[in-house]
Amino acid sequence: MDTATPERQPAAVKPLVPAQAISRVRSDSRLNAQATVPGGGHEKPFLEGKAGVPLSSSTASQVRIQLSDVARQLSDLLGRQQNNAEAIRPSAPILPAGPADVSSVALSLRQSVEFSGLFYEAHVARWFAGTREKQLLEREPQIRLWPQALAESEEARESLQNITGQQLNMLAHQRVCWAGQVWPGFFAELCIQPKVTAQGEDTHRQTRWTEEEGAESSQTDISIQLGPRGRIDVTVEVLGNNLRVHMRVPVGPVSALVSSASADLHQRLATKVDGEILLTIEEVE
Repeated sequence: MDTATPERQPAAVKPLVPAQAISRVRSDSRLNAQATVPGGGHEKPFLEGKAGVPLSSSTASQVRIQLSDVARQLSDLLGRQQNNAEAIRPSAPILPAGPADVSSVALSLRQSVEFSGLFYEAHVARWFAGTREKQLLEREPQIRLWPQALAESEEARESLQNITGQQLNMLAHQRVCWAGQVWPGFFAELCIQPKVTAQGEDTHRQTRWTEEEGAESSQTDISIQLGPRGRIDVTVEVLGNNLRVHMRVPVGPVSALVSSASADLHQRLATKVDGEILLTIEEVE
């Protein structure tokens, strides 16, 4: 009887691990996408685009994207937001008259942002946890708008949609913006973002200052419209305990006024900041 030599003995059948198993065909330009399958008809091609590689026109024509109702509604809300539409825009001045002292302006700005409705869900969570009073929650616009929207008020529904769109923009761009009248005739814009995002080297960025590694940072951009005298743009950057303020002022009386008050401003900031303060003023035409 003939027997196989040991080196010719067939190996025992063993199951393959997933990494060794034969993969199914996902896509191949050499395959016929309309190949006939047994029983008639055509096989539906399995299309899978690779990350960073656009699909060909023939392949893209066969790809269908389906969005849920919620996704379509969110996309519609974002599509309605125009440039600067994410800003909080109060319908009336936040102060009845001016000029006002700094503390009054700061408090009014804070309340305008806090009760704008952008942080309604967070405030509800805090109220539920017992860390926020119900009276404060009742100042949110959603408390007033929801009953009106349920009563088929189109204006209330539109207002709620605008607030939701602002919330989506805030999450997408990671910034909170405010624009309106501080007091009648005095317009200002304020934009705060949690991280400093440098876009090129400005004059004030070329000056080195102490930076704490791993320190939390934020940037606030402020624009103040002075009518025919021009506009003042202020960039405030906080990095840990350090503060950097860069002011862009129009050449002329405004520049002279700001320069003469810079020493007093620096002294006032020093009472609030524990770290280093860098204050620069740039004149613009």
